[in-house]
Amino acid sequence: MKKIFYSFMLLSVLLSFVSCKDMDGTYEEYIVPNGRVYPGVAKNPVVYAGKNRVQLQWLKGKDPTTVRAEVYWNNYTNVFKVNYSDYEGDTIRCIIPDLAENSYSFVIRSFNEAGDISVPTEVIGWARGENYQAILTNRDFDDASLEDGNLVVAWGLADLYNGAIATEIEYTNTNDEIVNVWNPIKTNADTITYENYKIGSEFKYRTAFVSDSLVVDTFYTSWVSNPGVAKIPVTNWTITASTTAGGAYVAESAIDNDYKTYWHSKISPLPTAYPHWLAIDMKESYKLGHLELIRPQDAANSTIYDFILQYSQDGTVWTDIQSYRMEDVDGVQSFDIPANAGETRYFRIYAVNGKDSKKAALAEIAVFLAVE
Repeated sequence: MKKIFYSFMLLSVLLSFVSCKDMDGTYEEYIVPNGRVYPGVAKNPVVYAGKNRVQLQWLKGKDPTTVRAEVYWNNYTNVFKVNYSDYEGDTIRCIIPDLAENSYSFVIRSFNEAGDISVPTEVIGWARGENYQAILTNRDFDDASLEDGNLVVAWGLADLYNGAIATEIEYTNTNDEIVNVWNPIKTNADTITYENYKIGSEFKYRTAFVSDSLVVDTFYTSWVSNPGVAKIPVTNWTITASTTAGGAYVAESAIDNDYKTYWHSKISPLPTAYPHWLAIDMKESYKLGHLELIRPQDAANSTIYDFILQYSQDGTVWTDIQSYRMEDVDGVQSFDIPANAGETRYFRIYAVNGKDSKKAALAEIAVFLAVE
């Protein structure tokens, strides 16, 4: 019985060997000698958007036989060739230039020295251009003022939706040097101080944009020029008056940057007749370009009409510069100062008559540096 079993097993092995050999013969003509070789693929590809260009980045991988790669787009009609020997490290970063503004599908295939080709790797990205540039708008400029010798700019809304990232400003400092400041945009409303600004000098600004989260180029709006801030800050000024009504109507009310408060001449027990004057010590000497006055809305009957602008170097001896006339209207009234007036530390508003024969009032006084 055992002999029969072992004979059966031997016969089965022989039949299996013959069958396998016959099968190999059947497929032998379809087998590629030594097998097909696929070089290592481009790993983790990324596209960085640029201005009519893109930057492609990928990892070489660990296959030491891979020596180059080719990047295809537009259905393989365009090709960009990359030699791995031109790049150090394990990362390839290549710029593909001269692209029309569009979305692109890039296919990367790597090669070894024998010319074997890897399986393709596809990645999609944008090239930006004139269409994107055309929609960019500068950040809103709300206001500029001077504080302690510094330029203070209140910035408004920025186009965060289309990628506004920063405001760039150039201004002249007190050493006549051009200062460039880059301010990342954190919120839609921001007030920023720029130190040592040269009063009255022009400054310019623009807004920086990035089109996508992955970018190789930054886009900019055109520069916008601003004539500068020439209004001399009142922070350290002192002011005296010929007379005052007292209370809320003291001389300081004319230089508090609040047109709702005002100085008024003496009214009790009896008004004092013209002339009335307000004298200001600016603490430093300036060459002035023009003067601004605002009459009080709540005391229109006390409007000053004719007045003389006077200068002094010591606050005691005064020189007439020019005569002016205020109008019987609300709002800012501006008066140019002659270019040959020279510099002064002290100036005085010397009022000679007004709407009322005795009463005088002023809400605000401001002077501006002469801009040459």
